Amino acid sequence: MLLDAARRLNDLTNGLLQIARASDDPALVPLSPVPLDELLLQAHEEVLHRYPKARVDLELLEPLPMLAEPYLVLGNAPLLLSAILNVLDNACKFSDPESGRPVVATLSASSKRVRLEVRDQGPGMSPADQEQVYVPFFRAEAVRAIPGHGIGLPLTSKIMSLHGGKIGVRSKLGEGTTVRLELPKI
Repeated sequence: MLLDAARRLNDLTNGLLQIARASDDPALVPLSPVPLDELLLQAHEEVLHRYPKARVDLELLEPLPMLAEPYLVLGNAPLLLSAILNVLDNACKFSDPESGRPVVATLSASSKRVRLEVRDQGPGMSPADQEQVYVPFFRAEAVRAIPGHGIGLPLTSKIMSLHGGKIGVRSKLGEGTTVRLELPKI
């Protein structure tokens, strides 16, 4: 019990530090070519370690033949990994592993964008709650009993903005949530 409380406090502290870093001047954040498919695999491994009963299916959609490195983006690998982990962590946290329905993470690429969509089978959110998901420390009504701090999506939003990307959330009560991350392709 004490160990769990210490982990939650550590997660909160790390999340707040990441928000502060993501709020810095974008010119100060070091960027380099980052293969998003490799970060997704790394995040997948980490989230399965955190949630050993979870089922997370990865789908890498077949890219256009002309795209040599279809999932390559210009970014800061640790920040992008944090964004992917936040989304996968939320999906696993809010999905019931006993339901037999997986969390599905789909990676796709066009000539200009790389998109990651993560669909969960959780309780979903009301339209009013969806309007607040990027407000730090906000917790949707349907998930307030589940441990968390309400900083994952606000942090992810800041990270996406720093990278010239976008985040979108679609949700329906009782039907789960889909979070979409889009980044410019190199």
